[in-house]
Amino acid sequence: MRSLIIFCIIGLFIISCARVGTPSGGAKDELPPVIVSAQPDFESTHFKSRKIKIHFDEYIKLKDLNKHLIISPPQKHKPDITPLGIASKTIVIKLKDTLQPNTTYTFNFGNAVVDNAEGNILQQFRYVFSTGDYVDSLSINGDVVNLMSDELPKNTLVMLYSLDSTYNDSTVYLQKPDYIGNTLDNTIFSINNIKQGRYKLLALKDANNNMVYDPRSDEIGFLTDTIFTPTDSTYRLSLFKEQLPFRVKRLSEHSKNRLWVPYEGDWSGTITRVYDSDNKDIPFVSYHSQSYDSIDVWYKDVSKDSLFVQIQTEKDSVFGMRLRKKSQDSLTIKSAISGTLHPNDSLFLKSNTPIIGVNPDLIQMMDKDSVTVSCNTIVDNNQPLKVLLDFEREPENNYHVSILPGAFQDFFDRTNDSIRFSVKTKKTTNYGEIILTVNTEKPVIVELLTDDNKLITTRKINQTGDLKFSQLIPDKYKFKVIIDSNNNGRWDTGNYLEHRQPETVIYPGININLRANWTTNESINID
Repeated sequence: MRSLIIFCIIGLFIISCARVGTPSGGAKDELPPVIVSAQPDFESTHFKSRKIKIHFDEYIKLKDLNKHLIISPPQKHKPDITPLGIASKTIVIKLKDTLQPNTTYTFNFGNAVVDNAEGNILQQFRYVFSTGDYVDSLSINGDVVNLMSDELPKNTLVMLYSLDSTYNDSTVYLQKPDYIGNTLDNTIFSINNIKQGRYKLLALKDANNNMVYDPRSDEIGFLTDTIFTPTDSTYRLSLFKEQLPFRVKRLSEHSKNRLWVPYEGDWSGTITRVYDSDNKDIPFVSYHSQSYDSIDVWYKDVSKDSLFVQIQTEKDSVFGMRLRKKSQDSLTIKSAISGTLHPNDSLFLKSNTPIIGVNPDLIQMMDKDSVTVSCNTIVDNNQPLKVLLDFEREPENNYHVSILPGAFQDFFDRTNDSIRFSVKTKKTTNYGEIILTVNTEKPVIVELLTDDNKLITTRKINQTGDLKFSQLIPDKYKFKVIIDSNNNGRWDTGNYLEHRQPETVIYPGININLRANWTTNESINID
């Protein structure tokens, strides 16, 4: 009997152990961590400590600290901050840099402080102290817009430079700012605890994470006017990418008989000559890449192992390179479109080497009824890798293209093999139409984009009127509008050193879900 009682007690103990766990039900913790104390105290003056401790009422973690933490003024040597990767009730900051006298420092943790249990965010948590007699309390507020796209300019630095005797226009390339803020996950910024004074304000999409401006990688926005604090104004900064000065970079050999000439800036040169180490001219053709950041150069066979390219700009420059043994590209020609040929599409053939000759007698096009269709074959000397097949198309038809051997001759005197392909057209009711009324007294450029920012077409208009976008594929569309201030038909970027702002870009927020056989009317007012 005693053994039975002991057995039952042990069984009950095991069952009770198995049921131990987190109680179900009850309200979920949605409160952020609460600050209990700090050593030294918040907004301490005459600050001289090398270590800061901030205590919370619960365990916290620092999430994405490198993204969120902004120390203003910036420090040359980053402090050690814990906890990293673990939970703790205390943030410890160990300073490694020398503090400036009579300066207010802000450690802005953004949204990095979260509780360990539920991830509740202590938003915009800041620790502030002063090495002087008082804590500076002025602020500058505003927002940042992105001229490059309609995406939010998240995690953009906003920087203030004090306009003292040491400041000049080159300072932003060399020195970190006196004060700094961040848009974090939106467009709004606020730089706090600033001294009274005169400042230069700019925004920086800091690709190198070094808090100085590098035009090759960074986007910038700046305020032309000087800011005087205190101020009640709010400021808007427009991000843009500067056009770099034209410069040819190092040449490279793409394949046998083909060079690649990369460059920065706006191409303003002309390739005037290609020659070998004996100063013998080599026949060549050149072609601008679709990305407009390089030139492809095809050249005839050369017996030497070195080649030189002469590029004429303001002065002639010669670039040389040693050739290596590489395979030559074989001639490949194929249709740029497969399947459906939409009304706004052109039927192109793509070649991987320049086409210099066409025999139209070897090219035949027939419709679905086997009726021959007249087709013009056009090669643009500025785009020798593309061949346009121009013909009168009809809706709801099939077109079969047959290209016999020898129809195309490339730069290396090679000809094509047989090419066959088909495309079809759809009925007109498969497409939609957008009519956009533009109310403007200024010249503007209107770009029609898909929802994923693919450019469909560009139109220019100088005064109030309607723009009709016909025979569009059913899709999601939006607009981008450029104020063409100098009326040159393109968007002109800004330049920081020249104090020149970019032309205004507007994303009007018109989102169109276009359906087949529909006409949608929209309007834009340009102030």
